[in-house]
Amino acid sequence: MLGKASRSQAAGSLSGFGALSHVYIQHPPLRCSVPGARGLYFDDGNMLLQSLTVNQVYAWKITPYSPYTTPSVDSIGEGSVLSIHYSLDGKVIGIQRSNHEIQFVNRGTWDMFM
Repeated sequence: MLGKASRSQAAGSLSGFGALSHVYIQHPPLRCSVPGARGLYFDDGNMLLQSLTVNQVYAWKITPYSPYTTPSVDSIGEGSVLSIHYSLDGKVIGIQRSNHEIQFVNRGTWDMFM
């Protein structure tokens, strides 16, 4: 994926001098086709593009970009999903099910806990 970054040079901005303010993604755009997808999420800590179905999450590593990358697929159980993130070591998935509930899934044992 190619991109150009522009830097804000506004004096006294809250984000500091020379802070990154915009990223422009050049073509080709990212596309995925997942049957039954309910939405796309971006995990900025792990640089993953995620697509959710009723009970699975498909995740593509987007850096370094390759158009031939295949997704990892994990079962997450049925239920609502407000957000989803992988731990930085990739061993645990955190699934926010509601404003008061986060479910954690150990990817090695598939144990789930809240």
